[in-house]
Amino acid sequence: MTAFAAEIPSAVTERECEALAELARGKDVLELGSQYGRSTIALASVAKSVHSVDWHLGDADAGKGDTLAEFVANLDRHGLRNKVVMHVGRFEDVLPLLRREA
Repeated sequence: MTAFAAEIPSAVTERECEALAELARGKDVLELGSQYGRSTIALASVAKSVHSVDWHLGDADAGKGDTLAEFVANLDRHGLRNKVVMHVGRFEDVLPLLRREA
């Protein structure tokens, strides 16, 4: 069953969470940008694992502010922290470290 974390602030709708979960079911997933974790929770509720990349300091579109502590608390509250590998950093710094050997 897909978890929809309605209590977590996000622009991601319940329908979008369901679509993400459908794509992620049983797979290893790479998520770019997690903010407070609503989409992460939807993915992790059905995925094998989720690698979540975010620097948790916001931007002009998402707003500024540190979201890491609340992100971790939300994963804990939903019992999904053990399925999420957190990569805290900017995409351009973290993604090259995640490349698989060809």
